[in-house]
Amino acid sequence: MKQFILAILFISICLLGKAQDTIMLRTGEKILAKITVVGVDEISYLKFGFDSPTYTIRKSEVAKISYQNGNKDAFNSTVVVTGAVPIILNTQIPQKTYMDGVKDAHLYYTAQSSGGIVTGLTTFVFSPFGGVVPALVCSSIRPPVRNLGIRDGSLFHDNDYMRGYSDEARKIKRRKIWAYFGYGSAAWFVLLLYLNTRH
Repeated sequence: MKQFILAILFISICLLGKAQDTIMLRTGEKILAKITVVGVDEISYLKFGFDSPTYTIRKSEVAKISYQNGNKDAFNSTVVVTGAVPIILNTQIPQKTYMDGVKDAHLYYTAQSSGGIVTGLTTFVFSPFGGVVPALVCSSIRPPVRNLGIRDGSLFHDNDYMRGYSDEARKIKRRKIWAYFGYGSAAWFVLLLYLNTRH
C-alpha cells in the first residue's frame, strides 16, 4: 500500500511541475499563471499555486506566453498615433497556412512511432516510477519529419504550414504517450492489488 501512495504522490508532483503557464510582460517581468482566456484585447489568468481570483491584463502589455504544454504565443504590437493619443494595436493574426497545418495533423498524423507502446510496457513492467522517465523523454521530443505523414510534398517548403503541423503533431504525440503511461500505471496497480490479495 505504501508503494501505491508513493507512486500516486510522485506522479502528481511530476504533473504539477509541468502544469503552469508563464506570461512574459514587455517590461521583462514574468508571471507564473494558469491562462484561462486569451481574448481579443485581454488575457485572463489565475495566479499559479494559489486560490486566486481571475486577473486580466491587456495583450498590449504582454510580450509572449509560454504554455505548460510547450507551446508559445508571441504578441507583436504596433503603435498608431491618432491625434495626440497613441493606440496600440495587436497584430497577432493566425496565418491560414499555420491553421491548415494544424488541421492536417489531426487528419494524417498517427503517432505510430511515438514511443507510447514502449512507455506503456515499461510502466507496466517496472512500475510508474520506471515508466515516468521514458514518458518524459519521449513526450519532450518533437516527432521527426519522416514520421509526420504529410501527404503533399510541396508543403514541406511552407514554414507556417510545417510549424502548425509539427506543433499539433507534438501535442498529439504527448497525449498518446501519457495515455499509454496511464494504461501501464493502471495495469501495474491492478496487478499489484491482485498479488496483495493472494497473500
